[in-house]
Amino acid sequence: MTILGQGLAGTALAWQLRWRGLPFTIFDRGDTVTASTIAAGIVNPVTGQRLAVDDHFDQYFVAATEFYRRVEAETGTRCFEMCDIVRLPGDASERQKLVDKPALRDRAQPTEVDDAWFRAPHGSYAIPAARLDVPAYLAASRRAFSDNFQHGTVPECDGLVIDCTGIAALREGRLDAELFQPAKGEILTLRIPGLSEDRVVLRGVWLARIAGDVFRAGATYSWEPLDDVPTPAGRSEIELRVAEFLKLPYDVISHDAATRPIARDRKPIVMQLNPMHWAFNGLGSKGVLLAPTVAGELADRLASRPRLTEQVHDILRECVKPGDSVIDATAGNGHDTHLLSELVSESGHVFAFDIQQRALDASAARLSHDNVSLILANHADMAEHIPDAVHGHISAVVFNLGYLPGGEKSISTRAESSCRAIQCALKLLKVNGVLTVMTYVAHDGGAAEDAAVRAVLPPHTMIPSASVSGPRLYVVRK
Repeated sequence: MTILGQGLAGTALAWQLRWRGLPFTIFDRGDTVTASTIAAGIVNPVTGQRLAVDDHFDQYFVAATEFYRRVEAETGTRCFEMCDIVRLPGDASERQKLVDKPALRDRAQPTEVDDAWFRAPHGSYAIPAARLDVPAYLAASRRAFSDNFQHGTVPECDGLVIDCTGIAALREGRLDAELFQPAKGEILTLRIPGLSEDRVVLRGVWLARIAGDVFRAGATYSWEPLDDVPTPAGRSEIELRVAEFLKLPYDVISHDAATRPIARDRKPIVMQLNPMHWAFNGLGSKGVLLAPTVAGELADRLASRPRLTEQVHDILRECVKPGDSVIDATAGNGHDTHLLSELVSESGHVFAFDIQQRALDASAARLSHDNVSLILANHADMAEHIPDAVHGHISAVVFNLGYLPGGEKSISTRAESSCRAIQCALKLLKVNGVLTVMTYVAHDGGAAEDAAVRAVLPPHTMIPSASVSGPRLYVVRK
């Protein structure tokens, strides 16, 4: 499996795959400023102007805490800590909401702030929360995945790909713009001599300590332009908001901007784009909270993917209709031949090839319809055994290379004849017809046959699985 992008989504998925024993590689092009790299990492149960508490917050929070604690234990890096968010109401109305809302009564408790540091005319309320040191978490994870990590431009990938590239997937056209309602965010890094507040302070914008007297403040929300360029307006907005509650002078150390990949329906985007391509995106401002749970659910789905033979059968069920003409280029024990016979029904026809009579006999024993021609011949010569009338009208051709299961391993398909057969099959297919090829690199001669097959397949071949040592599946739609 290949994960594109090592932000919050890609990193969480990598850990979940690792803990399930599933192999993966991460490609990341190393952009220094992204929505993940500049994220404050705050897990806040109370959000928005309505001071809403998500019904599932506690469930997500428990899962996130367990996840990050396990990452800390495996990397030896402390990155997740419980902390309070000190909310400073902007007016009496907001204070009353904190006091009156049933969902907040057990969360928001009156607290004190240092009057020399902050203005709090309407009181201050501590809300139990948490915070992830996102840069430390990403760096520690990258070190843990060093054997699976590749930096730089993402190459063409074989096998299953999960795109976790955030806003880049939208900008580069890999995901539909209709799925998103992205928002640009800007933050400031400040040096505030004399301030030693460890809690996150929130009034309009948040103020969170990084180290010593260095703090971050933010963030803005704007819907255009959706670039990653800091603006004077963004800086001015943050500084005006900070001035409403901070009494101490400060210096601006840096000013950063990035675009959040917020899903239009505010739900994480987890979708299968085609048999070999998934997307995991749209975590928005709740990425630290949501990523562990959503990544775990996705990893479970990926771990339970059907066997390659079942995937082939699913493809055939989708493409083959009653009355079609189809080819099983390697009849073997007859599993594919039987399915094809059922799919084309009495009005269609199956041409099944094998070089061993015992394979054709095994296939015949499985059949319930008189719609199959069992042909003892090399599949490289299939065109000679198929009526001219169906040349160019074949709906599907199935290859399952290697040796006959339960048979002599010395009797096996060979690279030269398999490649000739595949080239012939592509000519026999109708437009929109499908060709599937299973190879077995672990068999004697299997790796050479697989390499030869790949060389003759067209560029648009889909590769739902390209295991290092296991079976490999190739799918071509003409």
